[in-house]
Amino acid sequence: MKNIILLIFVLAALSVTRAQTAPVDTSGLGRIKYEALNNPKAIKTLSYLCNVFGPRLMWSPEYNKAAVWIESSLKEWNIPDVYFEDINRKGKSWSLKKYHASVIEPYSMNLIVNPKCWSPGTQGTIKSEAVYFKASKTEEFEKYRGKLKGKIVLISDPIPQRMAMRPMVSRFNDDTLNALSNYTIPTKEEKLLAEEQEKKNNKLYVEYFSFFSKKVAFCKEEGAALILDAGARQYGTNIAWGNISAVMPNDIFDYLIKYAGDPDIPESLPQMVVSTEQYNTIIDMLSENIQVMIETNLEVEKNGAADGFNVIAEIPGTDLKDEIVMLGGHLDSYTSANGVVDNGTGVVACIEALRIIKSLGIQPRRTIRIALWGAEEEGLVGSKYHIDKHFKNGNEKLCAYFNMDFGVGRFRGIYAEENVRAASVFKDWISALNDEKFKTVCLSIVKNSDQESFYDAGLPGFAFIQDPLDYMRIYHTNMDYLDRVPQDDLNQNVYILSAFAWFAANMKTNLQ
Repeated sequence: MKNIILLIFVLAALSVTRAQTAPVDTSGLGRIKYEALNNPKAIKTLSYLCNVFGPRLMWSPEYNKAAVWIESSLKEWNIPDVYFEDINRKGKSWSLKKYHASVIEPYSMNLIVNPKCWSPGTQGTIKSEAVYFKASKTEEFEKYRGKLKGKIVLISDPIPQRMAMRPMVSRFNDDTLNALSNYTIPTKEEKLLAEEQEKKNNKLYVEYFSFFSKKVAFCKEEGAALILDAGARQYGTNIAWGNISAVMPNDIFDYLIKYAGDPDIPESLPQMVVSTEQYNTIIDMLSENIQVMIETNLEVEKNGAADGFNVIAEIPGTDLKDEIVMLGGHLDSYTSANGVVDNGTGVVACIEALRIIKSLGIQPRRTIRIALWGAEEEGLVGSKYHIDKHFKNGNEKLCAYFNMDFGVGRFRGIYAEENVRAASVFKDWISALNDEKFKTVCLSIVKNSDQESFYDAGLPGFAFIQDPLDYMRIYHTNMDYLDRVPQDDLNQNVYILSAFAWFAANMKTNLQ
């Protein structure tokens, strides 16, 4: 859930206090590195997971099939304990079957479209006039009364386009990494101010998105056939969230995705996003009183409500087996593409780390568990339920949780999540790895992925600092495919993730 990733880069005069910790257990490290970098299986596993099963929308048959294949693969690698864990959340079982959309008048234009998740189908091909629903307040809805029945409605305003002058792909430079290294934890007063500002921002978001829900409700009442929205990216790249509900949202996630998959929320109208350039073009034509006719078809498969689940696998520890070291990434993805970068790479890195440790026959003192989360996109549902079950209401003790969900860029360091003790330990681990490109420890908190669930529960959860590459351009879009993955970065990340799991599983102290 990276729609609002808050990475605060603050330059400060003081660095994190350095404290010497217990020696790092590097036994087995050389073998882990050799296996990760010289006998890698990550890219092959990633290709099969994403290209064979495709998008893994929560509660969908595709999610289930991918989970069964992962379970089978882990058992083939002799991982002793693999199971599905209920997340106490039902959702709509939905699959995208086929779709298309084209302008057919005044001339032919094949549209780059992507259906929104959990959209109803169109029940056959629609040929209808396009209408631009231009309204900035509810009082303006009345001028469209009686004019939307059977129409294809463009619900959002055009998005002004600017030339993309920044590089398409980027890596962190030394200045940025130094700024992260010198980040200082905000004071209590600063945090309170930030919380108040966040509440104000969320209120504005809810007001803004509620207006769109009111627009959808009006279109539904008037009998519109289909709603189109702008894809919100450039160069034919679309970002497609969940189908907008006619029910007013309580927060941003209700609007973006949660309500769309909720079986208790009434079904809305069929909806697609159109590439921003084409969307703007259609509105320009309509603004010139040029009639635009569109032909479209959307076929989906619905199978009622289904139970959600995480995929859990672990290698039991020895004398400290009740203490848990966790690696995690979310298995669910959006439907516009194959969910490779968000977050197939995180899933596969966890799988590969467990495979490597098991294949080498090395035995951790603590239990090493991977969690492939369900319903992360709906609000970190899977990780929150796991925490409640195992650590709040269960008897297990969490030693550390490491999350991978910020793309496939090379690990450049780790966010210590305001845990000064952990920051000091991580510096020793980084020193033991002796990787010039992986050296940054930042005390900042990062949100909007599953490490946030652990932080909020008072548990030691951490996320890696990753080179951005083109992540912010492609996550949740129709361009999230295998070609976006640099194999060397992925292999290096697998090595570091495996090493951190091994260090944590055998350390003599703890991270709190």
